[in-house]
Amino acid sequence: MSATPFNSRPSRVASTDALDADATATRSGKRLLVVVFGLVVAWSAALFLMDVHTANPQIVSRDQILAADVVVIARRIRPEDGHLKISRVFLGDAKEGDELRVRNLEKTVPLMADRDYVIPLSRIRNEYRVTTLPGQQEAAIAYSATPATIDTVKSILRNDH
Repeated sequence: MSATPFNSRPSRVASTDALDADATATRSGKRLLVVVFGLVVAWSAALFLMDVHTANPQIVSRDQILAADVVVIARRIRPEDGHLKISRVFLGDAKEGDELRVRNLEKTVPLMADRDYVIPLSRIRNEYRVTTLPGQQEAAIAYSATPATIDTVKSILRNDH
């Protein structure tokens, strides 16, 4: 009979050791899971930032700028009838503050009323059209007036015009 209590003690110690080992493994697994989750979040954030900073760079059409009679920075003022108010002139006889009616403005890539755009214009008699290239089937293009776009337009006009 004395052997029975002696045999039960090692099993308790063994089960306590097993519980400690399970608890340690669980803590290690949780730590590993947290580290992996942190790496996934960091990697996703890095990919997102790369996408935001490199996606859809503004490309200015050299040919469109060179084909234009007038290149301006303007803002849409009356969307219903295609009027622009000019704030800066790069090329042509338009003046700052002029309001021009542009015939194909509604067919241009959508312009928001509260933003400035670099717009290459072609004169047709007393009216203007956003310059398109021969064979161009897509909508006419105007460019957001960012510092990079403005520098590109100035460079094109300085070097090629």
